[in-house]
Amino acid sequence: MEITAKEIFAVRDAAAAWFENLKPGVLFEGAMPAAKKAFPEDETAQRLFLTFALDALDRFKGIVTTPENIIVRLEAR
Repeated sequence: MEITAKEIFAVRDAAAAWFENLKPGVLFEGAMPAAKKAFPEDETAQRLFLTFALDALDRFKGIVTTPENIIVRLEAR
């Protein structure tokens, strides 16, 4: 499936919005569930979302959450 530059930027922006929401006190939603929610019918967009999200998460060595998946701490590298 071919994807346009406009679609790539839309996926990048969705992944950036997901990443920006990762801060202490916020409910943690994994990248894959977020990708499936943002692009339910488009597996290519889901994989691209994961690429952008995981690239951003690479800056961190860990996300510490409560049992309810509320972020307690992001540990920078």
